[in-house]
Amino acid sequence: MALLAAALAVLCLATAGAGLAIIYITSPSDIHITLSETIQKHDFTQYNDRWLVEEDGRFFLDFGGSRTEITGEFDADTPYIHTVQDQSGVSFYYVVGGTLDNYGYTEFIIVSDRSRSEVNPRNTFVEFDAQGEPILDRNKSLCSWDGTILYGAPTRLDAFDDSYRVYADGDGYILEWRWYSAARDQLGFEGSFSCGGDPLPSIPEF
Repeated sequence: MALLAAALAVLCLATAGAGLAIIYITSPSDIHITLSETIQKHDFTQYNDRWLVEEDGRFFLDFGGSRTEITGEFDADTPYIHTVQDQSGVSFYYVVGGTLDNYGYTEFIIVSDRSRSEVNPRNTFVEFDAQGEPILDRNKSLCSWDGTILYGAPTRLDAFDDSYRVYADGDGYILEWRWYSAARDQLGFEGSFSCGGDPLPSIPEF
């Protein structure tokens, strides 16, 4: 895990009402967060969803024009996690995993013990219908910000093995990529952001 224990780009303090501190934070991806004892607001007006760049098989993190190459730092089982922690108790995790032909990425925001959220996940899981057929056109999450198809293989659910986590989701199923499950374990997250309940003990048979 890459750890950057440094102040974020913008951190201001103000007071309101009976001396309550208000904290303003801007994430590396330009999410503006306002925090106080009674307020928690995330402003995505200027959000930059292009922080991961792929060029000719090479991968870069790009925050405000400052690039860091991460080629070779992740694979189908192992995520790359870039961490930015703020002294106010807010942590940002930028997660990348997979292969050149099937990669994905996502961002987690953790506000101390108060909340956790996931921002704009891309190809972190695949949805399947009740017969185990992949649903590849439900939303844009299987595409990158520029429209690049990150996963388009028509692979049935029962073609995967039990090394993948699968969750029941309504009448269908959700399969998490292994790097994504590993990242969630590494960060201490339980369950799944995409659906409720525990993973199934094995891949369903159809």
